[in-house]
Amino acid sequence: MRRALRFTDRQMALVRRAAATLPVQRRDAFLRAITERLVGEPPDSAVIEAVNLGLDAAIDVIKEAV
Repeated sequence: MRRALRFTDRQMALVRRAAATLPVQRRDAFLRAITERLVGEPPDSAVIEAVNLGLDAAIDVIKEAV
């Protein structure tokens, strides 16, 4: 079983801001992509990397749909 994630307030704000830039139908996949890469209490650098990779993947899907 995976251990629960614990984000700092700043990390959670970053995730929320990033998710808000995506169409609603892409947000679930984005958030799942982030959580697949992180465990426990991740450092800021890991959260930033996961957010960037999640955004990149979401943008690729959106481009393919256009």
